[in-house]
Amino acid sequence: MAFESFQVHLCSSDADIINNNNTADCVFNMPIIEIDSQNHIYLSVVHATIPYTFYQINSSNNYLVYSYNGIKNDLTITEGNYNVYNLATYLQTNLPNTTVSYSSITNAFTFTCTSNVNFAFYLESTCLPLLGFASGSNPLSFYASSNYILTSTQAVNLITTNCLCIYSNLKTYSFNKSKVNDQSVLCSIPINVAPCGMIIHSNHDNYKCNTFTNVISQIEIKICDQEGNIINLNGSNWTITLQFDILNYT
Repeated sequence: MAFESFQVHLCSSDADIINNNNTADCVFNMPIIEIDSQNHIYLSVVHATIPYTFYQINSSNNYLVYSYNGIKNDLTITEGNYNVYNLATYLQTNLPNTTVSYSSITNAFTFTCTSNVNFAFYLESTCLPLLGFASGSNPLSFYASSNYILTSTQAVNLITTNCLCIYSNLKTYSFNKSKVNDQSVLCSIPINVAPCGMIIHSNHDNYKCNTFTNVISQIEIKICDQEGNIINLNGSNWTITLQFDILNYT
């Protein structure tokens, strides 16, 4: 079995198309790569540098549906990076007649209605894990206060992005369980730096995947979170080095 390899270095600033004005979703036109039918093109992410400029609270997890005395309303939390204390302050400022406190001992929020009215948070909210409530596990479809007080039922978790999944437009049959029909994952990159740092990935295991195609003329790269949501790098640029290994099985 013979093979030959070459690398392509991509930077989002050189993309031919940036979808939705978001540098985490870029399309690159390439010189046509065309091989014989008995050959296979394997693809790997050799190296990547991605700035941690995406927000922990973003459009995928910043929506709260709540009710006071049975009357429904909603709140969209302003996107950004929060700690538990400034998130508590934000919620107290933007929820009517509500005080919000945080316990570092139990890692929980406590919401208290100062107008002595019972209230509820609904499961259709996307921010419940941030506030210490399980999403989709309450048979009543909401979390209701008792004696005008509601406390987190589980640990507050503001670490919303655990890893980055790199997708392409090429079929790899590697997939994210959150979106099993999109089988185009190239690799998963753990996040081990704080916000505003640089996430650096090297393919130490030399992992590569079969693209199951013989012609490539365009590469789309999407950078997503662990649930397959495209992140928002807020205009920052990334670099990725791809390696193409062409294997001849004849």
